[in-house]
Formats: sequence, structure tokens, C-alpha cells
Amino acid sequence: MLSLSSALAADVAPSNPQQVEAKLECGDATVVARTESFIFSAKKPIMYTMQSMTLTTPKKQITLALDSTPLTQPFYPQQAVLDSVVSLWECVTTRSGKHYIYFLYTCTPSQLRPKCTPDEMGNWDVLLDTTGKKIKRSQYRKLGITSALDTARPLKSVVN
Repeated sequence: MLSLSSALAADVAPSNPQQVEAKLECGDATVVARTESFIFSAKKPIMYTMQSMTLTTPKKQITLALDSTPLTQPFYPQQAVLDSVVSLWECVTTRSGKHYIYFLYTCTPSQLRPKCTPDEMGNWDVLLDTTGKKIKRSQYRKLGITSALDTARPLKSVVN
């Protein structure tokens, strides 16, 4: 019985937290992301416990509000994790030379959030101007963002 409980405990004991810092240059803005995560086992996905983003321009520095909220996973109630993280990002430049910051969010797999995002893959995107203001999808065509996204470089990882 001791070995069975040890095996069960090993399955729910997380690894040591991993901290990653990533940086994105976009026009006169710089975004720095700090993400903390841990892994339970090969059977369970990576869990993200913290993510913060700081936007710096020549005029100001702000902490960006992210679309993530704490979630308690049933298999590990001792530690809250984020229900989503910005997993990929890129600087998008329009033909007029204006820069925008593109974030791709990914959901944390959980039975508590079976339908956590608009698309079936658990992803959604957010676009910001270089002051940190969110851009509505209805403005993309008018601002030249739709064609800029079609020709954008591959997205870069934020979390590893």
C-alpha cells in the first residue's frame, strides 16, 4: 500500500517551477513577458501559475491586463493555475508602417472549462497598438491589419 500511495503522490506532485522571460520589440515599444509554469507528469499538461507583461515605450511603462483568470484543477487543488496564457506573439506592421502587438492565447486544458474559447482548438487572439490599447476586430480592415496579418512572420513562443 505504501508504494501505491507513493505512486499516486508522484503523479500529482508538480516539478519545480520554471520561469521564462521573453521580449518582443515592436516599433518604439518593447513588451517583456514573465511566465511561471510547472509540469505534473507526461499524462498532464504544463500548468501556468503566473504571467505578467510589461509594455515600455519612450513615454511610459505599463503592466498589460491579460485575459487570464485563476483556475483550480481538480487533480491538484493546492495551487491555482491560469485558465489561459499568451503562448505566442509577434509584432505586425501594416503597409503604412504602423506597428501592432499580436497575442495568441491558449487555454489550459481542464474539465472545468470544456468550452473555454471561441475556437475549437482552445485559442484566441488579441491585438494591441503600441500604447497597449486593444484593437477591435471590426477595425482590422480599416487599419490595414487584415493584410498585415496575412503576410506576418511566424509567431514566436512566449512561454519557452
